[in-house]
Amino acid sequence: MTEDAFAREQFLDFDPVNEIDNQGLSVQVDYALTDNIELTSITAYRELDRFENADVDFTSAALVSRNTGQTDIETFTQEIPLSGQYGENIDWLVGGFYFDEDVDQVTNLTYGPAFRAYADALSLGGVTATETALGVPAATFFANGQGVLDIATQQDETFSLFAQADFILSDRAILTLGLNYTEVEKEAEVRQTNTDVFSGLDFTAIGFSGAFGTLSGGLTPTPGNIAANPTVAAQASAISTTSCSDTSPPPACNALLDLRALQFLAPFQDFPNVVENGKTSDDKVTWTARLAFDATDNINVYGSVSTGFKATS
Repeated sequence: MTEDAFAREQFLDFDPVNEIDNQGLSVQVDYALTDNIELTSITAYRELDRFENADVDFTSAALVSRNTGQTDIETFTQEIPLSGQYGENIDWLVGGFYFDEDVDQVTNLTYGPAFRAYADALSLGGVTATETALGVPAATFFANGQGVLDIATQQDETFSLFAQADFILSDRAILTLGLNYTEVEKEAEVRQTNTDVFSGLDFTAIGFSGAFGTLSGGLTPTPGNIAANPTVAAQASAISTTSCSDTSPPPACNALLDLRALQFLAPFQDFPNVVENGKTSDDKVTWTARLAFDATDNINVYGSVSTGFKATS
């Protein structure tokens, strides 16, 4: 395998797939209400469908058997601007904008048949040793097909009202003033199914249980036993959070902590949950002001100031 960063070579054990399908439709209607006022309607709809299956370990070994992603996005927008002139010195524009978008995404990542041997080699046999120490069946960790399935969705509904006017101060100077009100409501959800047994282990808690049992002469770390043996509990807590690679002598440490680097797919809290409802609502008034001046027929100078708004993401 080359180590040249610009060799443009990679090694795969299956052919990757990346399929993207885009389609959309936009309709614009312009209608003159009077000689100086025009109403416009712009309606648009767009879809994006994307599927991929990539060999994300970028080696010829079967470390990852599947890394699929499916994304579906549907977007609808409606804009209705009304524009016109007031007298000879004012050009104005008012209108509304509506945005509605649904995003659905599914991601599936699973270990391949060669990953367990790879992880065991990286840990110098630590994966197998951990199975033995915990009393779980052989080949429980990093089994072929273990991994995560993430399902995420988001709905975004946005409404905006805007107004802007150009004031022609002279043949060379124009003052622009604008005002905008935006309201955004979002609802998101992320659910995960995690079958990676190894990444779900709490090595600190396991180390505490083992250290407490050893120091207390075989007691289990129940709330009652911990309360009755505070000194032992404090010693066990210190040991459980101390990595053997960072301490000397080694006995007063938790050897399992060094295996946390192999917990690639640790589970996370689903969203929404008891603390977060998965919904946001934001609104803001923003404005802009700009003064432009034609210094010569070929040179224009201007100064502007404005405020902005970004909804919760």
